[in-house]
Formats: sequence, structure tokens, C-alpha cells
Amino acid sequence: MKKSTQLYLITLSVVIAIIAVYTDNKMLHYIFKPVSTLLIILIPILFAKSNLGRYKNSILIGLVCCLVGDILLMFDSYFIFGLVSFLIGHAFFIYSFSIINGFAFKIKTLIPLLIIAGFVFINLKDHLGELLIPVLLYITCIVLMAWQAINLYVWKKGIWVFTNFDWSLFVFSIRFYFGLRKIYP
Repeated sequence: MKKSTQLYLITLSVVIAIIAVYTDNKMLHYIFKPVSTLLIILIPILFAKSNLGRYKNSILIGLVCCLVGDILLMFDSYFIFGLVSFLIGHAFFIYSFSIINGFAFKIKTLIPLLIIAGFVFINLKDHLGELLIPVLLYITCIVLMAWQAINLYVWKKGIWVFTNFDWSLFVFSIRFYFGLRKIYP
């Protein structure tokens, strides 16, 4: 399969999953949300360079954790477990992005992420109740993941890094969006 075909299938699956949420079609949502993640899991399996063993493996572990999180978050009673699964997945992504060049401390790339995360947290905090600490931890983990992905992209634009810059911004915005949808139904 060509990479462009894979990306097309992912886009189509994600669009169907989003439409399912907006049209309250639970069956489509239950099918296409995990299918979207499964299709994303295939990217490093099918297209990663062979010399990226540890990087590729930790990305795959993170993606599998996110798949579990996707499935758990479909059910309100498993919200915390889904959040923890994503937290573990994003911790693997942070680790992955630091394998190649170490953990980067570039403040310029952190500031925009902190502004966005701060805005989201300020708008959520009064509605979180007992979820305040878990959501704060989750936001912190997403910011760290996006920060390291962006730093890796800036440091080495030529390496296959799971298109980490675009991917991290996509995950950063989608996770916050669906987090808002979960708290503000």
C-alpha cells in the first residue's frame, strides 16, 4: 500500500468518526474511532525506516495505548481509564521524541503551547470537579509531547519522525477539542 493511500484512508475514517459524533450515530462512532487509530498504527509498521527500531517501537506502544484509550473513552464509566491510557501513550511519545536527540529545552517552541494549554485549562477548570488534577496532568503531558515533537522537527527536519510536527499539532488540537466536548456535551 502506498503512503498516500494510507493517509487518505485515515482522513476518511477520521472524518466519518467526527461526523458520527455530530450526528449522534454511536454505531459509526464505535467503529470508526478505533479504526482510525488502527490505520494510524499501520503507518510506522508499513513506512518507518528500519534503522529507527527503538523510536518506532516506542511510537507503536504509545499508539496502542491510545487505541485502548479511544475505546475506553467511548464509554462514560471508563473516562478516567481512557485518560490514563492516553497519558501513558503520550508518555511513550515524549520518550520517543527524545530518543533521537535527547530531551530538548527550547523555550521558544514551548511558549505558544503553554498559551493554548493555559487558555483551555482556564476555560475547563471550573467544570472539572474531581477531574481537575487528572486533566491538568493530561494537559501537561500533551504539552510536553507536542513540545518535544516540535523540537525534534526543528532539529532534524529530514528524519522520518512520524511527521511529528504536524502530528503533534493535530493531536494537541484534537485531544483538547474532544476533551472539551466530553466536559461540555
